[in-house]
Amino acid sequence: MNDKRWMLFKQKKNCQFAYKRDIQIFGTNDDLQYILDKYHAVNLDQSNSFLNLEFSLEQPFLALKDNKKFQNQSYFTSKYGDQKIIGEYFLSRDYRSKKIWIGKQKQLFIEYKINRELPIQENETYKAIAFQIQSQILIVGLNNLIKVFKLEEQTFTQQQVIKNHSGDVCCLLFLQNDNSFISGSLDKSLIIWFWDKKGQIYKCKQILKSAVEQKYIIINKQENLLVSGGNNLISFWIYQNSQWLQKQSLNFNSNSIFGLNFNPSQQLIATYSQNHKIILIKNKKNKTENYWFVSLQINIYNFTPSICFIQDFIILFQTINQTSLGLIKINFHANEIEYQTKILINRVCDEQTTFLMQFNQSKKVVINQTGSFLNLILIIQENQVLHHQEISFKSKYISGFMSTDGEFLITLDQDSKIIQIRKYHSN
Repeated sequence: MNDKRWMLFKQKKNCQFAYKRDIQIFGTNDDLQYILDKYHAVNLDQSNSFLNLEFSLEQPFLALKDNKKFQNQSYFTSKYGDQKIIGEYFLSRDYRSKKIWIGKQKQLFIEYKINRELPIQENETYKAIAFQIQSQILIVGLNNLIKVFKLEEQTFTQQQVIKNHSGDVCCLLFLQNDNSFISGSLDKSLIIWFWDKKGQIYKCKQILKSAVEQKYIIINKQENLLVSGGNNLISFWIYQNSQWLQKQSLNFNSNSIFGLNFNPSQQLIATYSQNHKIILIKNKKNKTENYWFVSLQINIYNFTPSICFIQDFIILFQTINQTSLGLIKINFHANEIEYQTKILINRVCDEQTTFLMQFNQSKKVVINQTGSFLNLILIIQENQVLHHQEISFKSKYISGFMSTDGEFLITLDQDSKIIQIRKYHSN
């Protein structure tokens, strides 16, 4: 019986494989269809395969066979699908080297299931929402008011109504280290709120005045740098001696900005300007200064202002009327684009996006809005994704966010008038 030389590629994580070693399979196994039938005979939900059973291997392996006679087999496209990887076998051919890749992969599964719901009054429209997981406190912005709810015994109970702002509340952000939160308003102010344990209410700690309406706020991991934005201005605030102080501001003249995003290392901030540019803002430190400056402007057309980082120097953005997300990789040191590509998704991106695209570093999940749907997309590699869940709403006026640890997804559909909290589940 003739022997055939194979190469084994060990699975490292999800869909990534690394070369392990060469093996030889003899006689009865030289038929590719026989190998595939053996794969089909095992339980797909277990981390084993025919090769595992034959060679006592502990993890899924990808087998590569070098044999000319399989070069033109038609069943790669008709029966099993060429390079199909979701819940099936991985099958691919390299015509130049005349090699065939075969692999079995376990179906990856993630889902956010409804955990809690809070109905809101028909005549109320909330423009901002935030949830403190540890303390189970939910806050919402209603016109110039902030309503505070506490989750107790499966029910949300209203605890407080805060009336300090004179304009609509546009953004709310909880600090992770305590129960404090920050509110931004059209009255051109940011207010820092602290939890009074004795009175069991929130009280104003500090008011930060700005030159423009405050629509966006982000804070760094150390919670000593606050970045706020609105209209044509981005402001940088630092925490010193128990107070927030304005350190710097960037003016974009007549162009309004939309959204603020840190990259994972927090060396870069991305925003989108009214003149159709993605703007990257870089931090620079030297012996005497620490400041932020515009390092790169990227022209983007037919683009809805929804953007996020999925790696330090890789940006995703939505393009209008296309079933794809744009991807840009940045050369950080040269301040230029390294390459651009597209990632296919299931639905056409709408021009109106009220739920800004977000990426959760912990779960490797992107969530984006297309019309009245939220799509959960698992990032395998920088340009490889798996589409895992589609959440339908009554309208396209959806707001919300994902918790820092990725365990909760909080949403509000303005038509259904229900705040929903979903919990992460996976296999």
